[in-house]
Amino acid sequence: VHTVEMVNALVNDRLAAAWGEVLGVNSSLTALNLESNSITGVGMEALAAGIRRNGVLRELKLANQHLTFSQRSEEELARAVEENTTLTKLTISLRSVQARELIQKHLQRNIDLIRAK
Repeated sequence: VHTVEMVNALVNDRLAAAWGEVLGVNSSLTALNLESNSITGVGMEALAAGIRRNGVLRELKLANQHLTFSQRSEEELARAVEENTTLTKLTISLRSVQARELIQKHLQRNIDLIRAK
């Protein structure tokens, strides 16, 4: 399996935490779409932990969550993207300008790394 789509599938923090665990050990999943669900900062931080350890995921879609994230969880996600070298696309609405800019910077770095190969 290379792609998983769980759009508007009632994914909550508990399922997001499970996906965080999966991402941490995954060696084949390249795209995960969790848009339009109910993930909060707790689930976001679990996903961030998985992104840190993941070496194959290229696309993660998290836009249109029914609940909001804390600034801390947004910054945690940004730090996870900074440590990841494979993620090239992340769709998410963030309130933190700093987190948004950091994510964009490192997604572009990852794109450049892939092009250089």
